[in-house]
Amino acid sequence: MQIVKTGIISAAIGVITFLGGCAVSDLPLKETVWVQIPDSTVQPSPAGRNEPAWFLIDRGNRLTGNGGVNQIIGSVKTAEDGKLVFNPPATTRMAGPNLPSENAFLKVLESTRSYQLSGETLTLLDENGKPIATFKAGPHEWKYLEQ
Repeated sequence: MQIVKTGIISAAIGVITFLGGCAVSDLPLKETVWVQIPDSTVQPSPAGRNEPAWFLIDRGNRLTGNGGVNQIIGSVKTAEDGKLVFNPPATTRMAGPNLPSENAFLKVLESTRSYQLSGETLTLLDENGKPIATFKAGPHEWKYLEQ
């Protein structure tokens, strides 16, 4: 019986050690697809289709994504101290039920002055350091959906 207990304890310690080594480190801001988590700034569209807004910043500081209706492209300014400023993006001009949500998303980008990363979560902050939107890392394939 003592051997079984020792084996179970050893296995448990091994699993805990393994899981501790698997902690998610902060993903990079760039080359990660960021999908907006719905909150008070993003209301469901009247048609009930609430496609999440998403964006990707590449290594050259180019912005691509989708606001929920239209594709977006643009550029950003980043700094090592966590500063992040989105230049006004260009969008396609399609109509759709998600336009109020898309406009809120574009306003978030316009108001962003810095960011915080924690694991797979990106928080955009305004000029006062107040959180204005939260994003989760999405599947890398999302960046190909709109192209």
